[in-house]
Amino acid sequence: MKKNMVMGLFLIAIAVLLLINQMGWLIHIPIFTLLKTFLGAYLIFRGIEKRCFKELLLGLGLIYCQLDNFFKLSQISHLVVIIAAFLIGAGLDMMLQDVTHKKRNQITAINRFDAALEEKNLPLESEDYEDEIYYENNFGTVSKYIYRQNLRKVRLENNFGCMNVYMENAVVATQGADIRCESNFGEIRLYLPKGCRVEAQEDTSLGSIDYEGTPCSDDTAPIIFLRAEAHFGHVKIFLG
Repeated sequence: MKKNMVMGLFLIAIAVLLLINQMGWLIHIPIFTLLKTFLGAYLIFRGIEKRCFKELLLGLGLIYCQLDNFFKLSQISHLVVIIAAFLIGAGLDMMLQDVTHKKRNQITAINRFDAALEEKNLPLESEDYEDEIYYENNFGTVSKYIYRQNLRKVRLENNFGCMNVYMENAVVATQGADIRCESNFGEIRLYLPKGCRVEAQEDTSLGSIDYEGTPCSDDTAPIIFLRAEAHFGHVKIFLG
């Protein structure tokens, strides 16, 4: 509730400042410059809140570009600044993720091994025997098949690529499954297990999350706790 209150006040403040600026009560600043500055501030706020370097540095990059328009701070292209900010942020997030996941039991698919299986027309089946399944894709298109009979935890991350994850034939654990997916500048297509209820949380930054299919209405069916994030990307959820 506090988060919604803060974001609501932030949006109202943006609207008020835009109106005041157009009335000439402030030093006239182009409306798109104001909008990009507010977007940068929003990304910085979210980056700090979520401890996400990508959003934090993208926000700083946007604000730097607006300041550069007025003060001519450097000769660097604004597009290069934005790309560099994202890449540095993505690199820091990956390093932080490695530290966070260091003590967890997880499986990371190796793309070359997957490609060899695909050449033989064999499915890419997860072979881990611990609680968590973890897949990451950076640049490119991959397909993952999950057949776990006691599915509990799945973590998916896609950066600058396309990831298709098929788990229609997996069986969710009796206590439910926790599935989290994050798409950054790319797309995730997630096929959920059949006959399950879904409780979803969404988080988007200039991205979108869509659903296809009919959700299960049986109160006794296994439940999936889904958290989907789309940052400059897209997530499509196919309900079983």
